[in-house]
Amino acid sequence: MLARTFSSGRQELADYLEADAQHLFRRAQTRQVLVYLRDDNRGAYCATSTRCFASGKIRAHLKLLILELIAAFHDPGDDEWAILQPRIESEFDCLSRNETNPDKIATRVFEVFRASRTLFPVADRLGHIEALAALG
Repeated sequence: MLARTFSSGRQELADYLEADAQHLFRRAQTRQVLVYLRDDNRGAYCATSTRCFASGKIRAHLKLLILELIAAFHDPGDDEWAILQPRIESEFDCLSRNETNPDKIATRVFEVFRASRTLFPVADRLGHIEALAALG
């Protein structure tokens, strides 16, 4: 029921989360909504994931949930790579300068990306592996 509310466009997940204390029980709801949106409306799913990921008002545990969800899909798409790409590049850039990234989420995104059996091939196919190497 909750997932359909967000799928219909009557309410945005990011607005819903930003107006809430975002306790741990919101993880299950967020996962449910994002999985439903991914199957029902891919554009809304990506827009919602991007907005939640970028929000300064949404807590880290929910952003990490989005990351874990994307990495868990057996078929991540170019659109999902685009959600993670800015943070991966940010972390790679810091690593190449031997600096600590102040964005801890970016560090975690990069760690998950490096270990992922599904995200790495997407990045490679899109030519981003060479681009990341060029940053270093």
